[in-house]
Amino acid sequence: MIILRRTRPDLPRAFRTPWVPALPVVSVAASLWLMVNLPTETWIRFGVWMAIGVVVYFLYSRTHSRLARGEAEPGTPLGSSGGPGSAEPAVQALARARTTLCPPKPKE
Repeated sequence: MIILRRTRPDLPRAFRTPWVPALPVVSVAASLWLMVNLPTETWIRFGVWMAIGVVVYFLYSRTHSRLARGEAEPGTPLGSSGGPGSAEPAVQALARARTTLCPPKPKE
């Protein structure tokens, strides 16, 4: 937000934050201070739960994605027009990376 206020001051804003940039900077510093003072046990638990969450996320997405259900072909952007400014190149790169890292299961 701080960067957008400087680079794009013409954009309409839904709300205004008081004392910008002082309040956001102080808020980030306070959050970092609280995080630094957490016990090591808390960070270990956070890491374990984060790893479990990532595994669950990818296992679920592997079987419930449009690609896995056969609703899309590999490399086909989902919902992309392919016009200028579209996400087509990024989507294709992600599809290639997924196919390389996680080869599709053979059809029975």
